[in-house]
Amino acid sequence: MIHCSAMGVREERRAAAREGILAAAHRQLAEGGLASASMTTVAARAGVATGSLYRHFPSRDELLAAVVGDALRGEQALLERAVEGARSPSAGLEAWVRTALERAFQAPHLHRALFHEPAGPPVEVVREEAAQMRAVALAGLLADGATEGAWPAGPMALQATAMLGALNATTAGGPGSDGDSAGRVAAELVTFLRTGLDDRAG
Repeated sequence: MIHCSAMGVREERRAAAREGILAAAHRQLAEGGLASASMTTVAARAGVATGSLYRHFPSRDELLAAVVGDALRGEQALLERAVEGARSPSAGLEAWVRTALERAFQAPHLHRALFHEPAGPPVEVVREEAAQMRAVALAGLLADGATEGAWPAGPMALQATAMLGALNATTAGGPGSDGDSAGRVAAELVTFLRTGLDDRAG
């Protein structure tokens, strides 16, 4: 019993240390992107020895994949919560786009790290998994809108992928130099996306 209890305590400490490292890596990405997140920098930020960091994450690629994966799941949860509060599919689509743009504009380094910055294969794998989840969720929103008559029915999976491509292209460079606000850009982008949905009725 005592042995099992000691093992449990060690596992809890290990899990807590791992979460602390991931939190430190997340803060580093938010300040300087992927390129700034060396193992030494993250270890210092987490308050652990670099050797201890390698015991949790054997390589920098594995660390970055873990923190990017966690952050992308968090971003997806924020989008889904924004849609849950919408009164209609049209409002839900606008909430989705506005939230995504606000996140991109408010944390440009983090957004670039999650979606645009060059990265190794492990990070690209988690990005692709997250992109597929995001497309499925958006396709569901579009299908709900078609069911309620907000826009014509169509190939929702394809349309969702196209919308995400447009959104990624819009955020690739960060906020515009003329002081673009997320609200204004969201309204313009939603109008563009809605036009594509409505054109299917023709």
